[in-house]
Amino acid sequence: MSTQGVNKDFVQLIAAEMSTCVDRAVALWMAEFDSVLNDPRLTTLGRLQGVRNVIERYKDVTGKNSPRIAPVGHAAPIHW
Repeated sequence: MSTQGVNKDFVQLIAAEMSTCVDRAVALWMAEFDSVLNDPRLTTLGRLQGVRNVIERYKDVTGKNSPRIAPVGHAAPIHW
């Protein structure tokens, strides 16, 4: 097998693994949202706070809680 074939197979393997991991991560986050939104013990405000908590954990895990400074002349980015 040529080096190009091996490299292509390797890249496809890595891409497939990354896709699987992203799919799992999204499914886990969505399951957390679903759990909060369908918890009969929570009030509407409790559900809202639960969703906020999930989002805050997401930001903490991904490092998106760090403040970002917009370039001069540009509007500040919107982060959720």
